[in-house]
Amino acid sequence: MAVGTLADFAVTLHDADKWELAYNDNYGDSPASKLLWKAPRSGSYYIEVSGWNHMGSYTLTVVVSDIVDDHAGRVEAATPIGAGEVVPGVVDYPGDVDLFGFDAVEGELYQIDVALGTLADSLAVLFDADARELTYNDDYEGSSASRIVWEAPSSGSYYIAVGSRDDDTGSYTLTIIVR
Repeated sequence: MAVGTLADFAVTLHDADKWELAYNDNYGDSPASKLLWKAPRSGSYYIEVSGWNHMGSYTLTVVVSDIVDDHAGRVEAATPIGAGEVVPGVVDYPGDVDLFGFDAVEGELYQIDVALGTLADSLAVLFDADARELTYNDDYEGSSASRIVWEAPSSGSYYIAVGSRDDDTGSYTLTIIVR
């Protein structure tokens, strides 16, 4: 969003029920605001522009991005990964989460590694089939990469979400090994 005569403003995105979905004030070093957001479904959404005790003009631009998400962030579309596989991924836009599904065997010890490519800092979160968070890792042994070492409490399907702690974007690889 471009600054006109309005000195400082914020942008808030709402759904049809008026729930706040995203917010930005001062994008980068600018008083302008910018949102990158992925619609979870088709429907009506609303953008609120608010100035900070100022009046003035601004320009609002809404653009449909041409970014193609490499891995979905939904369980029903999770990318399958098996032990020993190396799967490349990209955090394509701020807030992007890539979801991977794998089958674990009760009592096996798994090591889940996120190796950084161009992504500056990864976050890995492990979920069970009921979407309950089991564990997570942000920084492993002084690096910005992520590692989870986990023993499966029961055999079944589990999911790994890979994203960024900040609004960083970039590439990474995901590996699962049985130790």
